[in-house]
Amino acid sequence: MPGSKEKVARSIDTDDKSCEIISRFHGNVEEQNLVLLEDAAVNSKCGGDANVIHGMIKVVENKGAVIGDANVIHGMIKVVENKGAIIDFVEGREKVNPINSNLSAVSSSSLAHISIARHLNWVPPPLDSPAIASIISHIDAAVKMLLLILLPLLVLTLYLIVRPRPVIIPIKDSHVFITGGSSGIGLALAHQAASEGARVSLLARSLKKLEEAKESIRISSGVEVSIFAADVRDFDAVQKAVKNAEPIDVLVVNQGIFVPQELEKQELDEIKFMIDVNLMGSFNVIKAALPLMKERKDRGPNSIALMSSQAGQVGIYGYTAYSASKFGLRGLAEALQQEVISDNIHVSLIYPPDTDTPGFEQETKTRPELTKILAASSGSMKADKVAKIALDGIRSGTFIVPCNLEGRALAIATAGLSPQRSFLMASVEVLFIGFSRIAALYFQWSWYKDIEKWHAMKKGKHACLFYKKKIGI
Repeated sequence: MPGSKEKVARSIDTDDKSCEIISRFHGNVEEQNLVLLEDAAVNSKCGGDANVIHGMIKVVENKGAVIGDANVIHGMIKVVENKGAIIDFVEGREKVNPINSNLSAVSSSSLAHISIARHLNWVPPPLDSPAIASIISHIDAAVKMLLLILLPLLVLTLYLIVRPRPVIIPIKDSHVFITGGSSGIGLALAHQAASEGARVSLLARSLKKLEEAKESIRISSGVEVSIFAADVRDFDAVQKAVKNAEPIDVLVVNQGIFVPQELEKQELDEIKFMIDVNLMGSFNVIKAALPLMKERKDRGPNSIALMSSQAGQVGIYGYTAYSASKFGLRGLAEALQQEVISDNIHVSLIYPPDTDTPGFEQETKTRPELTKILAASSGSMKADKVAKIALDGIRSGTFIVPCNLEGRALAIATAGLSPQRSFLMASVEVLFIGFSRIAALYFQWSWYKDIEKWHAMKKGKHACLFYKKKIGI
């Protein structure tokens, strides 16, 4: 056959024992590349069998032959350039003698000899060559085409699978029952709902505060509200209040108590108090109201909304018991939504940040100093603004209702298996979950860095200066 050649190379070890490797191959040169027209068999008396695979030879047991300049990597030979070479290994030597190659030995006890059999002067094209530019252009076009196909497909898929389906819950002419409604976010929600034409009922422990709240709503909107004095920890009292009220269309479980303290220093009575009010109180209110909500004659879409906290999305130093009580609302809400969806009842879980309320003012006075440092950058919101966002979330049946940008990032980062009605929001969650995780890791890094600094400086006399600098005093 034209172009057929036979090459023989010999290598002699230190004991003058010869090892002959015979490589037969047929080839020609096209565009400065070696192209094999048929496989070449390589036999070696040194014990290495090799096969030609697409112009490269695979070496067995660190012995054999290869066509091309080579690197020995962990006992294997890799072709670097299309240069003909025959390589064999002889045991017992401690150094390598590469000849016109880029060769490294498997171990210090191996010696590689190279006999140049064929040399092709092939040089790879520069990165700015037309060929490389053409390849990059084709890759760029392929990526854009892939995105144009995949993004609409993703949005369409999410549109078809998001559950529950979108819904609008009327506020006007509906009966909105709010626990913890005598002050703070609850009172702001009552004002907002009354201004939109809802019939409002308030439940709280203090009758005096309830009467003050009732009067403030009457003055601001001219609406008369119903008030019920009861402790949410007392199921019988809550059930009596619910039965005395008219049928509930929108139930807002808003009561909450917070006593900040490190777990080690906090009394068990305080921990139990928070869990009883924040978590068990929510069970009591929902269990008392749910049967009547299911029995209502009007089967239009109704709502159960639970007021959680950003401390129910991420645990913070000094919030051990409070975070536990608010994290519990997430599990309650997710399971409850599945139980009541067939009754056209829709659950919302609201995550306000620190909010300017009488309770928050008292809370900040008793926070541990390190809690103040970690929470210093988050800022706070006005109760009226939180109430408006919360009511809009209830109206749209949104399951997770964040109240600011930080809360929205937390909602994406912690979306998990929570229900999602909006296919657009689902698309955002899918596309940005990775970025939100990076942001979350950054915040954790920042918090733990402050914690480490605080404990290190607390042992010295500069802890007070660090604290004042961090919170801007």
